[in-house]
Amino acid sequence: MIQLYTITLTEEQEVLCQSMANDEVTMINAPEKKGYKFIGWVCDNKTYDEGEVVAVTEDMEFEAQWYYIISGTDANSVNVEESANGSIEVNPKRASSGTTITITVKPDSEYELGSLIVTNENGRSVALEQVSENEYTFEMPEGGAWVEASFVKSAYELPFKDVAIGDWFYEAVKYVYDNGLMNGMSADTFGPNTNLSRGMIVKVLYNLEGGKDTAGSESVFSDVSSDAWYAAAVNWAAANGIVEGYENGEFRPEQDLTRAEMAVILYRYAEYKGYDMSASGSLSAFADSSEVPAWAEAGMSWAVGIGVINGVGNNMLNPTGTAQRAEVAQLLMNYCELIVK
Repeated sequence: MIQLYTITLTEEQEVLCQSMANDEVTMINAPEKKGYKFIGWVCDNKTYDEGEVVAVTEDMEFEAQWYYIISGTDANSVNVEESANGSIEVNPKRASSGTTITITVKPDSEYELGSLIVTNENGRSVALEQVSENEYTFEMPEGGAWVEASFVKSAYELPFKDVAIGDWFYEAVKYVYDNGLMNGMSADTFGPNTNLSRGMIVKVLYNLEGGKDTAGSESVFSDVSSDAWYAAAVNWAAANGIVEGYENGEFRPEQDLTRAEMAVILYRYAEYKGYDMSASGSLSAFADSSEVPAWAEAGMSWAVGIGVINGVGNNMLNPTGTAQRAEVAQLLMNYCELIVK
């Protein structure tokens, strides 16, 4: 006995065609619909074109799908839908089929691209190729193209306009900011290329320690007033042997921090915490090892050995060079991930 199945074609709840088949059925065209172009028949999330032969193994229902034709467009136009929280530009805006079209994506501040879709006149997707961070290309289809983008909030939002996703220091700044180790220079700037001062590095370690209250204790340094923003941190660090001042009794909190000073301060903080201090790296491997001050050799050797401090290129350690805030953020992230318990 031959098994028969019901094939139903519908358009807006109206049954256009109903047929019986035991093997296959050929798709027909849908009636014209003003202002729309017929895409095809959809069944179980698959689209079938007019004239396409469909194998029938069960009762099947196909629904007509249409694509709205945007007024004022023509077969050579690239039509861009307006997007919220960003914009896109296409070049060229009109072209013959087969021409390469470039899309430039421009998210607003604190947003990133969520989706980018190009369709042809039938509403079918057109293949995209990403050629750079914000540029995509596609081949112009016959009948015109429609481009639509959506923008979403960035995966992580930092308040600093001078720290962007993609910057080499982004993850490090995110780490120190999330963990309360470093704040910005202002509400919306981090100052990644600003040199870190001696007062700043002590305040960072004080934050890492949880900001223990030593306010009110008498400062041992003549240039650290009791109401300075770094006073409590400097007093705490000095009391625990983490920092020392100069022979004239000054701490010089506003003075730029050198890489050697940073290594020594981190070394002393690790000692204060009781961490393993057995790591030791060879300073002689660096071309400028002779520039490491004698008082900094143990700290620099330990920092290099444990991987907190690396060279700066050209086989140079640059011990007397200043440390910028972005660099220090990276070193602090290394320090915390490698050492801090």
